[in-house]
Amino acid sequence: MNSSAARTVRLTDVLRSRVFLALYVAETQSILGDQLARVALSVIVFERTGSTAETALAYALTFLPAIAGGALLSGVSDRFPRRAVMVVCDLVRGGLLAGMSVAGLPTPLLLALLTVVVFLGPAFTSAEVSMIASVLHGERYRAATGLRMITNQLAQAAGFALGGVAIALVGPRWALLVDAFSFLASAAVVAVGATGVVRTARRSRPAPDPLAAGSPPRLRAIFKDQQMRALIGLTWLAGFFVVPEGLAAPYAAAVGGGPGSVGLLMTAIPLGSVIGAGAVLRLLRPRGRLRAVRIMAVATGLPLLGCAAEPGIGPTALLWLVSGVFAAYMIDVMTSVVQIAPEHSRGRLIGLVGAGLTGVQGIGTVVFGVIAEHVGTGRAIAAAGGAGALIAAYLTQSLRRSLGRHVATISVPEVLSTS
Repeated sequence: MNSSAARTVRLTDVLRSRVFLALYVAETQSILGDQLARVALSVIVFERTGSTAETALAYALTFLPAIAGGALLSGVSDRFPRRAVMVVCDLVRGGLLAGMSVAGLPTPLLLALLTVVVFLGPAFTSAEVSMIASVLHGERYRAATGLRMITNQLAQAAGFALGGVAIALVGPRWALLVDAFSFLASAAVVAVGATGVVRTARRSRPAPDPLAAGSPPRLRAIFKDQQMRALIGLTWLAGFFVVPEGLAAPYAAAVGGGPGSVGLLMTAIPLGSVIGAGAVLRLLRPRGRLRAVRIMAVATGLPLLGCAAEPGIGPTALLWLVSGVFAAYMIDVMTSVVQIAPEHSRGRLIGLVGAGLTGVQGIGTVVFGVIAEHVGTGRAIAAAGGAGALIAAYLTQSLRRSLGRHVATISVPEVLSTS
């Protein structure tokens, strides 16, 4: 697709696909419930233990079990009907979250149920993204990725903001129950509204493998490629950039904020990502996307350095907002990963990459939560931002070298075109 055609693709265009619309609606309302639950769990554990490290651990459990889930379940969506995989995952997760909302449930059991909920996530995600990639291609898929990112971040921001208020009014148990209902609603929407997904996915032809030169595509070959490794690494930098959200409750306490300020801080990064995503989709053309990714990936971590001074709720929210704006580089990186993946093994690749993404967010939160116990929450967040910026600089340089080396043999996705 040429750049002139790319400019005609609007976010609303992709909503004309019945398949995408059903998945989009199901995903959006479910994310709202998830963010309410994350705030609730942070508050529950911090109130019970008063420990920054244990609060970080609880938040990390909303990510970490996906590592095992991705390793064990990532191929499920390539072997079974994808719509059925999503419905089953949603029903099971909704039931588990309903159990988590029971009053007086011991903290270890609460966290054990949470572990199972997160463990099932990669199977759902790989099925969902594989379906979308089967019916939307090129700039239409990029627009769909951008729309999902904008909506997801808005839903996260709304969930975090409402979560602080709702928990202050009615308590965290009800937030968990709302999340349970969101999964059940998602299952209903997918089951009833996405009936064309399976038929569409079956009719689509496998995408050509840009790495195999006619050979059967293998995930091993994809992961060995320097280009793909750099793209995946840039995706997994979220392990550093999610740390502020994981430490929001103890950080707010350190600077004199209350439960309501936790929701405000957690809202800042998602809101910034919405602003950044809108700018990326509207302003960036193929020629400048690689350069933009290189700059924005590094810049995402830099505002977090200011947290070392613990400047207060307002200034901190602004720093986190700016970090979120630059985090919109993920649109083009994630689009490239999916478009490179072969159709018949796309679910497995997406599951593994998604599990790694979720896992590094959990690991990053735990590691820097422990660091915060020794150096303070603000300095720990600053350290995460600095480390993420340095690694981003290395990965973007590696990506640039790999594109130059393989340009004659690899069909580089248009989203990172340099010509």
